[in-house]
Amino acid sequence: MTKIFMVAKETFWRQVKSWSFLLLILGPFLVIGINVGIGVLSQSEKSEDTIGMVIVDQKLSSAFSDGYRLYDNEKQAEIDFEDQKIKEYVTVDVVDNTQIKLTYHGKANCSAKLKQKLLMQAQVVQQTLNQQVAHLKPQQIEQLSLQPQFEEYNIGKTEESVNNTDVKMGSFVILCFFLYLLLMIYVGVTSQEVAVEKGTKIMEIIFSSMPGGDYFIGKLLGLMGEIILHIGIYIVGGYMAWQGVKHLDALEHYVAMGEPFFKAFLKNIGLVNLIYIVIALILSITLAIFCGALSSKPENANKSGQPIFFLVILGFVLGMTFQNQPDSTILSVVSYIPLLSSFTMPIRIINETASTLSVSLSLGINLITLIGVIYLIRRLYPRLILQTDDAILKALKRSFHG
Repeated sequence: MTKIFMVAKETFWRQVKSWSFLLLILGPFLVIGINVGIGVLSQSEKSEDTIGMVIVDQKLSSAFSDGYRLYDNEKQAEIDFEDQKIKEYVTVDVVDNTQIKLTYHGKANCSAKLKQKLLMQAQVVQQTLNQQVAHLKPQQIEQLSLQPQFEEYNIGKTEESVNNTDVKMGSFVILCFFLYLLLMIYVGVTSQEVAVEKGTKIMEIIFSSMPGGDYFIGKLLGLMGEIILHIGIYIVGGYMAWQGVKHLDALEHYVAMGEPFFKAFLKNIGLVNLIYIVIALILSITLAIFCGALSSKPENANKSGQPIFFLVILGFVLGMTFQNQPDSTILSVVSYIPLLSSFTMPIRIINETASTLSVSLSLGINLITLIGVIYLIRRLYPRLILQTDDAILKALKRSFHG
């Protein structure tokens, strides 16, 4: 048992210390960081300090001073507009001492967001002006300032309204892409690593001191440890990134829109779907080790791993094809096939079209298959890893009869 853990530890650290693993970890965070940076910059470019505000009547300066570049006269605003120091400007005046007038100047139409903000600011001033012109008494002003009351009672349907069809489909698509990328990456990495070790003197020395089956188990544990670390970093890093983004004022609007989806996504993922992901990863890595051991040379590792790539792609295509058809007969049948079920059963679980019995039966088939595959490859692995001159089919035949 000690030697198994030594192999697992050595495999784990060799993979984790590589530049490829570091780039694999940092890649998504760099992409997210670049996108967030672009979003912040674009918001800052659109911020109000690039909007000029020409206040003709200085009595209005207090109402329109916040967030704008103020001008005393329109001439200077026109000059700055031509010099591209401001992207647009608005003149504010009072017509006949009774009505606020806003005039927008720009190279395009006024954005809906800016127009809404300007009108809200003008409405406050206009209301005060109306009260002055109408010579209202304090009691009348107080009555006119009353706002309608709005009360909200949570009757248990709030979460349900968020968890609609679009959110369910979005949750599945994210889950499906995540599983697909992990499998495509680690199947290739695993088969390549095993193929590089095959037939070397080091393997002969190792196998002289420990059973080949134990070495296989150690390698499998080491690779799974790498994947667990990978996923763990994504979870912790993603949570920290989300908390950081929530404190950016420029992205406050997008965070408010995305938070309900984020909570519904976590609810839709669930423990059972995570079990399917884990089973798919272990099964694929086990098969990838076997395919790498079948390769006659390292450059043929991807060729020998093509059947697994094909199954992963097939599962991904089936999942994306039937994501809007959770009641499909084909989907129901495929959801019981090992590996493919990791892409298809989550659709039925998220849409609540799979019974507890169906999910239990599917998980049972997957677990039995996984145990059987690990047991079989553990026996075949020692017969394959020391062969170097056989073609794939010949090596496979010899492993069964060896």
